[in-house]
Amino acid sequence: MMNGKIIIGGVVILICLIGSILLWQKISEPTQLPAQPTQELKLSDFPEAFKEKTVIVLGDNATEIERQAAEEIKNFLLENGSSYIKVIDLQEIESFKKGYNLVIIGTPKTNPLFEEVYALTNATRVTEEFPGEGKGVLEILRNPWDESKAMLLVEGWDERGAKSGSEMFRFLQDIDEASVFVKWNGVNTVFSRLIPSDKYIFVEFSQEIKGAPIMIDRPVIYHFNNTSGILEGGSFAINNDLVIVIGNRLIVKEPGGGGAGGVIPVYTLPSTINTPFSWKIIYLDADGTVYLRYKNTKVALKPGEMYEKRFITEWMGYKVEYIVRIKNYGFQDKNKIKLWRV
Repeated sequence: MMNGKIIIGGVVILICLIGSILLWQKISEPTQLPAQPTQELKLSDFPEAFKEKTVIVLGDNATEIERQAAEEIKNFLLENGSSYIKVIDLQEIESFKKGYNLVIIGTPKTNPLFEEVYALTNATRVTEEFPGEGKGVLEILRNPWDESKAMLLVEGWDERGAKSGSEMFRFLQDIDEASVFVKWNGVNTVFSRLIPSDKYIFVEFSQEIKGAPIMIDRPVIYHFNNTSGILEGGSFAINNDLVIVIGNRLIVKEPGGGGAGGVIPVYTLPSTINTPFSWKIIYLDADGTVYLRYKNTKVALKPGEMYEKRFITEWMGYKVEYIVRIKNYGFQDKNKIKLWRV
């Protein structure tokens, strides 16, 4: 009887000991944090996201234009600080799917790797119907074989579409979108039109200048009524190709030289005044957002938004104060344009 109690007590002690060990192991295990969501990429992450190990992938039967595009992108990335760039053919890809950023160039016909990407991601599928002949897509997303890496697709349905994409990659750092459409218009490559043909976007540039002698020579007058949307003045063609109208408004205060002093408002469309500031319009989005750049400054203005910058600069020996304002008035109706002369 006594032996039986000793055995039972030993079993209880053993069970408690095992339980304590298991509990200690559970407590001492490092806490498993939930996986953090992968940050979505935008085209403006190019070329920064491709500074480390990157391969540019061509189809085994890539055209000469596609190979030229690969070399141009390679050189561009090297110029922008990328440390490792290699151009490979599709037969080499298996060694580079993981651990590398990918730039895939071509068409579904010349580069079958696009079909693998379509199957693994929600990337835009390029077909003859969409975006169509002579059109291409530039799209950035995570590398589906290694989501810590990036992937850029430079593709078109045909050679012209692929060429269109390859010619526009230099502008991607200004675009906060995941993908854009491009097309060959018979002369050069442009971003595809995304706004209705009966609309245009009106953007006004206003420059207020103090302390500069400026001669005004036959300014072209215009007037825009933001309430009614009526634009009067100008000399330009109103057709399907018209997507944006730029109004330049120059205000000169306290002019030097032979000026009479006071405030001289000058309205021009476009400006006939030679100022040292030239903004470049990069891209127009479907919602009316306008992407602009001046040197290293990039601005994205949604309809109704305004950018303002004040600074002092030296110009032609004069210390000049500038106030630059850019306002996006958004979509306007073409049928409300009243030209004073054609």
